[in-house]
Amino acid sequence: MATIGKKRIVADIGKYKFAGYFAWILWFFVHIFSIIGFRNRLLVGINWTISYFNYERSNRIIIKDYNNDKKDSQ
Repeated sequence: MATIGKKRIVADIGKYKFAGYFAWILWFFVHIFSIIGFRNRLLVGINWTISYFNYERSNRIIIKDYNNDKKDSQ
């Protein structure tokens, strides 16, 4: 399963291939049911709904702090 942009999803499950709305629903349920606990599922579902209609891009990149503290070898 892979998301391509906001509204496109493709899924290859064994010899079956899905795309479009059905693949989107399948992706949604697979990811929601993999989350443990009803409260967590509910919060993630609400967060996804808000993000879908909000069009705000959140930063999902993990960036490591980089310190350039090199001592002079002179």
